[in-house]
Amino acid sequence: MSCTNPDRFVNICVDGQPVGTGNPLPISGGSGPGSNVVVTDIEDGAGDSVMDAVNDAVRVNVVAGGAGGGAVTIADGADEALGAKADAAAGADTGTFSVVAILKRLMARFTTLLSVLPAALTGSGNFKVAIQEAIPAGTNSIGQVTAAIKSINYTDAANRDIDVGGASQQVFAANAARTGLIIQNISDEDLWLDFDQAATLDTPSIRLIGGGLGILQFPDTTGRIELGAVNINGATAGQKFVAKEATDA
Repeated sequence: MSCTNPDRFVNICVDGQPVGTGNPLPISGGSGPGSNVVVTDIEDGAGDSVMDAVNDAVRVNVVAGGAGGGAVTIADGADEALGAKADAAAGADTGTFSVVAILKRLMARFTTLLSVLPAALTGSGNFKVAIQEAIPAGTNSIGQVTAAIKSINYTDAANRDIDVGGASQQVFAANAARTGLIIQNISDEDLWLDFDQAATLDTPSIRLIGGGLGILQFPDTTGRIELGAVNINGATAGQKFVAKEATDA
């Protein structure tokens, strides 16, 4: 092959020296930056020259790759080496790496992301975006509070009248199993209650106003209950009251 008598479909000369099997790039004496690269002939499939259509040799200026061994670069704001398929993944999010290395790091990051997503989001191989999923079959509790409902028994006081005016009398004996207590004054005069001590017609006993308005009920607002003996006192014999004691059934 020669630069004046090409024998290839595309014949190239660099600084006047032909490029061929016996003289590949880089050729001696040229192909560095500033070298004059000339396409001397282009032939069709029949071996006829088509350079007349071009009317002259096509000249290419070598701008990089001194001695023919430099890397190809891509300029987009900054030069980045394209890299090779065998490049390892980039070792950090910042730094200087080839494009191939960066792409491999992105693929590894995506694989890691998929591995940490909850199965509920990636079930059946699909990323779920529904706001509400169907409730699975079986027992499901959502915001449910389960409380046992207890049955109770109320027992009336054996004596529901004041026997002797001004004297304390027992309504209920102490009962550790007591779960509730209701006492109502249904007489016209006041009645007085106390626990574990004799009831008097004055403080410190508890006054139950007459006319059905006076009611004492346990458990109280704090959930506590009095378990001691319940005593009552009224000024007049015959005053009536209602007294009920509750225990678990």
